[in-house]
Amino acid sequence: KIGYDAKMHHYSPNQLPSESFTYDEIKASLPGIFASAGNATEIINQLKTIKTEREIAKLRLTNKVAGTGVRAFYNYAREGVRETDLAAEVNYAVLKMAGQQGIRSTYCDPPQIMSGPERTSIADTMSNHATGRVLQHGDPVILEFGVHANGYWADITRSLVVGGPTDRALSVHEAI
Repeated sequence: KIGYDAKMHHYSPNQLPSESFTYDEIKASLPGIFASAGNATEIINQLKTIKTEREIAKLRLTNKVAGTGVRAFYNYAREGVRETDLAAEVNYAVLKMAGQQGIRSTYCDPPQIMSGPERTSIADTMSNHATGRVLQHGDPVILEFGVHANGYWADITRSLVVGGPTDRALSVHEAI
Protein backbone atom coordinates (compact mmCIF):
# COMPACT_ATOMS: atom_id res chain seq x y z
CA LYS A 1 0.00 0.00 0.00
CA ILE A 2 1.24 3.49 -0.83
CA GLY A 3 -0.03 6.83 0.38
CA TYR A 4 0.23 10.24 -1.23
CA ASP A 5 -0.49 13.86 -0.35
CA ALA A 6 -3.77 14.53 -2.14
CA LYS A 7 -3.62 18.29 -1.50
CA MET A 8 -0.24 18.85 -3.19
CA HIS A 9 -0.34 20.00 -6.81
CA HIS A 10 3.34 20.33 -7.77
CA TYR A 11 6.69 19.05 -6.58
CA SER A 12 10.12 20.69 -6.78
CA PRO A 13 12.84 18.22 -5.84
CA ASN A 14 15.57 20.62 -6.91
CA GLN A 15 16.31 24.21 -6.10
CA LEU A 16 14.50 26.04 -8.87
CA PRO A 17 10.73 26.30 -9.30
CA SER A 18 11.22 25.91 -13.05
CA GLU A 19 12.41 22.36 -12.35
CA SER A 20 9.16 21.39 -10.64
CA PHE A 21 6.67 19.06 -12.23
CA THR A 22 2.98 18.48 -11.81
CA TYR A 23 2.36 16.18 -8.87
CA ASP A 24 -1.17 15.56 -10.16
CA GLU A 25 0.34 13.45 -12.96
CA ILE A 26 2.03 11.20 -10.41
CA LYS A 27 -1.11 10.88 -8.29
CA ALA A 28 -3.16 9.88 -11.33
CA SER A 29 -0.74 7.07 -12.24
CA LEU A 30 -0.41 5.52 -8.75
CA PRO A 31 -3.51 3.24 -8.88
CA GLY A 32 -2.16 1.66 -12.07
CA ILE A 33 1.21 0.94 -10.44
CA PHE A 34 0.17 -0.11 -6.93
CA ALA A 35 -2.67 -2.40 -5.94
CA SER A 36 -3.67 0.03 -3.21
CA ALA A 37 -2.92 3.76 -3.34
CA GLY A 38 -4.64 6.13 -0.95
CA ASN A 39 -4.77 9.64 0.39
CA ALA A 40 -2.22 9.96 3.20
CA THR A 41 -2.38 13.75 3.47
CA GLU A 42 -3.10 13.82 7.21
CA ILE A 43 -0.29 11.37 8.07
CA ILE A 44 2.16 13.24 5.83
CA ASN A 45 1.20 16.57 7.42
CA GLN A 46 1.74 15.12 10.90
CA LEU A 47 5.16 13.81 9.88
CA LYS A 48 6.12 17.22 8.45
CA THR A 49 5.58 18.80 11.88
CA ILE A 50 8.41 16.72 13.37
CA LYS A 51 11.84 18.28 12.82
CA THR A 52 15.29 17.03 13.73
CA GLU A 53 17.88 19.39 15.21
CA ARG A 54 19.62 19.38 11.82
CA GLU A 55 16.40 20.40 10.04
CA ILE A 56 15.74 23.13 12.60
CA ALA A 57 19.25 24.50 12.04
CA LYS A 58 18.71 24.52 8.27
CA LEU A 59 15.35 26.27 8.64
CA ARG A 60 16.95 28.90 10.89
CA LEU A 61 19.70 29.44 8.34
CA THR A 62 17.14 29.80 5.54
CA ASN A 63 15.21 32.35 7.58
CA LYS A 64 18.45 34.20 8.24
CA VAL A 65 18.97 34.44 4.47
CA ALA A 66 15.36 35.61 4.04
CA GLY A 67 16.04 38.21 6.74
CA THR A 68 18.70 39.81 4.55
CA GLY A 69 16.06 40.29 1.86
CA VAL A 70 13.64 41.76 4.40
CA ARG A 71 16.32 44.19 5.65
CA ALA A 72 17.00 45.25 2.04
CA PHE A 73 13.25 45.85 1.61
CA TYR A 74 13.13 48.12 4.65
CA ASN A 75 16.41 49.88 3.75
CA TYR A 76 15.62 50.63 0.09
CA ALA A 77 11.86 51.29 0.15
CA ARG A 78 11.66 55.06 0.02
CA GLU A 79 10.08 57.81 -2.01
CA GLY A 80 11.31 57.90 -5.62
CA VAL A 81 12.33 54.21 -5.85
CA ARG A 82 10.66 52.01 -8.49
CA GLU A 83 9.07 48.72 -7.42
CA THR A 84 11.38 46.86 -9.82
CA ASP A 85 14.48 48.44 -8.28
CA LEU A 86 13.29 47.53 -4.80
CA ALA A 87 12.68 43.93 -5.93
CA ALA A 88 16.18 43.81 -7.43
CA GLU A 89 17.74 44.96 -4.13
CA VAL A 90 15.83 42.27 -2.20
CA ASN A 91 16.90 39.60 -4.68
CA TYR A 92 20.53 40.81 -4.69
CA ALA A 93 20.71 40.73 -0.88
CA VAL A 94 19.54 37.09 -0.83
CA LEU A 95 21.85 35.95 -3.62
CA LYS A 96 24.89 37.57 -1.94
CA MET A 97 24.48 35.25 1.06
CA ALA A 98 25.75 32.24 -0.94
CA GLY A 99 29.23 31.30 0.23
CA GLN A 100 28.81 32.93 3.65
CA GLN A 101 28.11 31.42 7.06
CA GLY A 102 27.82 27.85 5.76
CA ILE A 103 25.36 28.77 3.02
CA ARG A 104 26.21 26.83 -0.14
CA SER A 105 23.46 28.10 -2.39
CA THR A 106 20.60 30.57 -2.37
CA TYR A 107 17.70 31.31 -4.64
CA CYS A 108 15.07 34.01 -4.41
CA ASP A 109 11.73 33.81 -6.19
CA PRO A 110 11.24 37.12 -7.98
CA PRO A 111 10.22 39.39 -5.09
CA GLN A 112 6.62 40.46 -5.46
CA ILE A 113 6.34 44.16 -4.67
CA MET A 114 3.02 45.98 -4.58
CA SER A 115 2.77 49.67 -3.72
CA GLY A 116 0.12 52.34 -3.48
CA PRO A 117 -3.49 51.96 -2.43
CA GLU A 118 -4.65 50.62 -5.81
CA ARG A 119 -2.10 47.80 -6.09
CA THR A 120 -2.03 46.76 -2.43
CA SER A 121 -5.82 46.56 -2.21
CA ILE A 122 -5.95 43.91 -4.95
CA ALA A 123 -2.84 41.96 -3.99
CA ASP A 124 -3.16 38.56 -5.61
CA THR A 125 -1.00 36.24 -7.68
CA MET A 126 -1.92 37.94 -10.96
CA SER A 127 -1.15 41.53 -9.93
CA ASN A 128 1.69 41.34 -7.42
CA HIS A 129 4.69 41.39 -9.74
CA ALA A 130 6.98 44.40 -9.40
CA THR A 131 6.26 47.18 -11.89
CA GLY A 132 7.88 50.46 -12.84
CA ARG A 133 5.62 52.27 -10.39
CA VAL A 134 7.56 54.83 -8.34
CA LEU A 135 7.02 54.76 -4.57
CA GLN A 136 5.38 57.91 -3.16
CA HIS A 137 5.32 59.30 0.37
CA GLY A 138 2.52 57.61 2.33
CA ASP A 139 2.32 54.58 0.02
CA PRO A 140 1.64 51.20 1.61
CA VAL A 141 4.14 48.69 0.20
CA ILE A 142 3.93 44.90 0.42
CA LEU A 143 6.79 42.44 -0.14
CA GLU A 144 6.10 38.73 -0.69
CA PHE A 145 8.88 36.35 -1.65
CA GLY A 146 10.19 32.83 -1.31
CA VAL A 147 13.79 32.11 -0.40
CA HIS A 148 15.70 28.87 -0.85
CA ALA A 149 18.96 28.12 0.98
CA ASN A 150 20.75 24.78 1.17
CA GLY A 151 17.64 22.80 0.28
CA TYR A 152 15.09 24.56 2.50
CA TRP A 153 12.47 27.21 1.73
CA ALA A 154 11.11 30.23 3.62
CA ASP A 155 8.06 32.21 2.49
CA ILE A 156 7.99 35.78 3.80
CA THR A 157 5.51 38.65 3.60
CA ARG A 158 6.22 42.10 5.02
CA SER A 159 4.71 45.56 4.67
CA LEU A 160 5.61 49.17 5.35
CA VAL A 161 4.44 52.70 4.66
CA VAL A 162 6.84 54.98 2.77
CA GLY A 163 7.83 57.75 5.17
CA GLY A 164 6.17 55.95 8.08
CA PRO A 165 2.54 55.32 8.97
CA THR A 166 0.12 58.07 9.99
CA ASP A 167 -1.41 58.08 13.46
CA ARG A 168 -4.68 56.90 11.91
CA ALA A 169 -2.92 53.99 10.17
CA LEU A 170 -1.29 53.00 13.47
CA SER A 171 -4.64 53.03 15.29
CA VAL A 172 -6.23 50.90 12.56
CA HIS A 173 -3.28 48.49 12.78
CA GLU A 174 -3.67 48.27 16.55
CA ALA A 175 -7.39 47.61 16.17
CA ILE A 176 -6.84 44.70 13.84
